[in-house]
Amino acid sequence: MRIAIVNDVTLAIEAMRRVILGSGAHEIAWTAMDGAEALDRCCRDTPDLILMDLIMPKTDGVEATRRIMACCPCAILVVTANVTDNCSKVFEAMGAGALDAVNTPVLEWPGSCKGAADLLGKIETIRKLIGVPPALRGASHPTDSSPAAGHLEGRLIVIGASAGGPAALSRILGYLPANLRAFRTGPCKLVGRSDPLAGEACPGRRLPCTGNHPAGGPRPAPDRHQAAQAGIYTGAERLLLSAIGGRFFQ
Repeated sequence: MRIAIVNDVTLAIEAMRRVILGSGAHEIAWTAMDGAEALDRCCRDTPDLILMDLIMPKTDGVEATRRIMACCPCAILVVTANVTDNCSKVFEAMGAGALDAVNTPVLEWPGSCKGAADLLGKIETIRKLIGVPPALRGASHPTDSSPAAGHLEGRLIVIGASAGGPAALSRILGYLPANLRAFRTGPCKLVGRSDPLAGEACPGRRLPCTGNHPAGGPRPAPDRHQAAQAGIYTGAERLLLSAIGGRFFQ
């Protein structure tokens, strides 16, 4: 994966850099010394994952996470000196869109890093979560924007929604390919419509959503008023769409 590091301590940046490059499975996209710089860099070059510190000058990690998830969403792992001591800010950052938290690795003599295994373990978990292949991802990207059926074979998307979730869920599903085979369990009521498809497979069935488009045509942007009422793209929505976007649609 392409990983960015945001931390105001040079030794911490160096420790994470050594751990990441030493794994042989990832590369450094860029580094930043505070949240404001991270936001600027992320908007110009969005990485697969950001290792985000919490306590920084100018813009801290919580606010940086909130702004990144609103403008240029990507996976964020909180890396702080002590997760337990900073638990309050850790929960704030995760509420803003961060996926997990881990202690900052510490350089030791001779050339080793305490906590390296913990950091790499968290990175690997997130890599699997967002669907990046284990090898280094090349710079080239597929140019075909049509969602071929072959791209969907062998893949499973599981989405759970509780109270307040159906509106966001309907919007996410509205951006998936029309030929996606859907399977729902349990009674559900989405967008004011009772749809008791308990355990029934329904190939090609689409849920109503804003911005329906002609078959084969471009997808228009959702109506801004309706989108605002639905809470336009929360951090979770943006991360999910970003994670599956390159695999199922452009």
